[in-house]
Amino acid sequence: MNGSEDRTGAQSGEEQSDGSGIGERDEASAGFPEAADIMPSAGWDGAESEDETAFGTSDSAEQTERAASGLESESVESEGLEYGGPEGEGLESEGPEGEGLEHESFEVESFESEGLQGDSPGAGATGEDRGEDDRAEDVRAGGGPAEAVVAGGGPAEAVVAGGGPAEDVAAESGEKADEAASLPDAEAGDAASVPDAEAGEAASGPEPEIGTPRPDAGASSSVTDTGTAGPQAEAPDSPGDAVAAECPIVPERDDSDASADSDSEPEPAAAEDRTGSVPEPDAPSAGAAAPAPGREGFASAASANTGKDSPAAGQRTRRRWGAAVGIGAAVVVLGGYFGLALWQSRALPASAHSAGVDLGGMDAPEAVAALEPAAEDALGEEIVLETGTAEVALSPETAGLALDPQATVDSALGFSADPRVVWERLFGDDEIPPVLAVDEERFAPALDEASAALSEEPVDAELAISDGEAVVSDSAEGLVVTPESLRTVVQEQWLRTDGPLALEPETTAPAVTTEAAQRAKEEIADPALSGDISIEAAEDDETHTLTVSQETVGATLGFEPEDGALVPVFDEEELRDAVFEANPEVGRPAEDASFEISGSSLTVVPSRAGVGADPAELASAVEEAMVSASRTSSIELTETEPDFTTAEAEAADFSSVVSEFSTPYASSPNRDANLRVSTERVRGTVLQPGEQFSLNEALGERTAAAGYRPAGVISGGQMKEDYGGGVSQTSTTLFNAAFFAGFSLDEHQAHSRYISRYPEGRETTLDWTSIDLKFTNTLDAPVVLDMHLEGGEVVARVFGAEEADVEASSSGRFAYTSPGTVRESGPRCTPQAPAQGWSITIYRTIKDPESGEVLSEDDFTTVYRPVNRVVCED
Repeated sequence: MNGSEDRTGAQSGEEQSDGSGIGERDEASAGFPEAADIMPSAGWDGAESEDETAFGTSDSAEQTERAASGLESESVESEGLEYGGPEGEGLESEGPEGEGLEHESFEVESFESEGLQGDSPGAGATGEDRGEDDRAEDVRAGGGPAEAVVAGGGPAEAVVAGGGPAEDVAAESGEKADEAASLPDAEAGDAASVPDAEAGEAASGPEPEIGTPRPDAGASSSVTDTGTAGPQAEAPDSPGDAVAAECPIVPERDDSDASADSDSEPEPAAAEDRTGSVPEPDAPSAGAAAPAPGREGFASAASANTGKDSPAAGQRTRRRWGAAVGIGAAVVVLGGYFGLALWQSRALPASAHSAGVDLGGMDAPEAVAALEPAAEDALGEEIVLETGTAEVALSPETAGLALDPQATVDSALGFSADPRVVWERLFGDDEIPPVLAVDEERFAPALDEASAALSEEPVDAELAISDGEAVVSDSAEGLVVTPESLRTVVQEQWLRTDGPLALEPETTAPAVTTEAAQRAKEEIADPALSGDISIEAAEDDETHTLTVSQETVGATLGFEPEDGALVPVFDEEELRDAVFEANPEVGRPAEDASFEISGSSLTVVPSRAGVGADPAELASAVEEAMVSASRTSSIELTETEPDFTTAEAEAADFSSVVSEFSTPYASSPNRDANLRVSTERVRGTVLQPGEQFSLNEALGERTAAAGYRPAGVISGGQMKEDYGGGVSQTSTTLFNAAFFAGFSLDEHQAHSRYISRYPEGRETTLDWTSIDLKFTNTLDAPVVLDMHLEGGEVVARVFGAEEADVEASSSGRFAYTSPGTVRESGPRCTPQAPAQGWSITIYRTIKDPESGEVLSEDDFTTVYRPVNRVVCED
């Protein structure tokens, strides 16, 4: 498409200009090629060619004739851009420096304010002082792409010479202006209508002969742009109103116009051979004026200046070259990267090592072979984990851990394009982290066990009463070692760290700090222990005084944590009993129903209500008084009910003997007395379902005041005498009755040596301070305990609703031990014969009395120590 012809038609519907010679943007598109189309795509960057050399130096008459005729586009190029001088002097004429565009008294220096600098050589078309809005590339006289024809910078819309209208280009000489204005329209149109293909031929063809018509001369067309001015255009009024054919007006580039016409780049309006030269113009005569050439002439000349390739084609070429270069660079980089990754996968660095084994320079098979002995050795060495206060040892084999040589080497040599792996191999440490083979079924339980062993619970501060004084024990933080933290430490440090693997456990704060305990001591405990307390107890119309000693307070007072503090807590039942026992004149305790036993007959002894205080109310009154200045408080006495009433005793069924057991004894006055006192204190005891019985609690401390006498006891493995000797037979007999009743055997301990009158392994001893017999009624109904002496035997029976079906068996003696010899002297020494020690296991099976179904089975083992020989020496 010809830019001077069809574009106007394509936009015929657009608004035309007002006749000022410059149309709107669409008319400019129709009549004028893009600024980039005017400029040559080569030759402006200083590159030399045969044509360009001719263009820059020829002064032949032939070229002068062409310039005068206006038929060749070279005239436009030379007049509008360069006068044949050296590069960088595109707008400089023959005159002296600074006079390149001088017309009469009008000098180029006046362009400076508009961004045109012509006062120095080569400054005719430099692009300095370009504004923000002048994004279009300049047409520089020295070379380079151009979006606008500017002389030293300025708006792309026009080259303003001395402040003239932007639509006009001032003429350098009147003579040249006359020649440009006198061009026939047809001849001007010829240059504008050259097809693109012909333009390409013109750009590459030989220089035509002077006077020889151009091949496309006959294909001229008239330009119908209403804004153009042909030969009829008036001459400019002043030098500032026109510029002679030196710089065509270039409209502002608008990509939207090009895209509206076609999907491709807009084609240049015409093409012209940019080779050739233009003679330097003669100096203009004073006062000479020439009419400004019309836009059609400028468009024709500009269109002919497209030369070889259009800027759009050049841009496409540059983009293709840029893409090709980018792709090539990417290929080179990727090739180098993958080459580096491949090189890293072949052999280990010279200083590589893992699990203490030197692997420098080895390939994969060599490195695996070098690591295999280390893997075997690792299984035999324990993994020690420590927190600073505790440590545990893990067996790698037991914990399911092992070094995996192949995986370890693969982690360092296996091919990987992962940038993180490549970077680590290139710049990371030469130590290769050992890769572990983990059996989770064994490793997870081992971690849980080690975590529990290394963790420490926080210790709360405590406040206790000891010997009548309040004592504070300090708090301590706890340590928490989680299985997850253990796993991390083992995986990151094992086979990489010498010595124990250090852990950093988390700390947990105690619920009660030392400060909180100290505060409770000062504010509560110390005042409570400072003296006796008086409680005013009202009973009907009388008032009694209950004295609570500081010893009673100290014996029953304790402290418990609550919201980070310690608060006082009394053993309420014990406090009540102690207070009323110390004040027998006030109130009386309630008495449970009991039984008188004669043979197998039981008679109910009625219960009795008591007068006393509610345990919780009494404890509250004592707590209030112990911290008050007056140390007094008050309560109301009330009637208290027994735990086991007469009605409940009469309704209970005790017709059956649940179990019975007896042991023989040799008569001895003191021992017999102790048996009698102890059995009487057990007889008639009612044991409710789920209630626990304590023999020490029933018998009390064995003292002379309680009716006990000195008799033989075993102390330190030897026979001695002490108060209450013989009560262990009461304990053994009652234990067997509880055993066959099917009760839960909560606490019991056999004698240190075997005594032949008791069943092997199924007997117990008793000590007031350390050894007790305890059992719990596991039946669904209450039972009554009976003990008495009869026929040289100690008898124990359990009365209840039904008989129990219990079977006993034993393993027989095993694990024998030998005695030693002890030599003593003095009057208290008693010779003793030696005996072996041994062990035995007792089994019990409890069945349902009716169906015979086994309800439960249990067992326990009794260990007897050997009896040493005792030799008494003088």
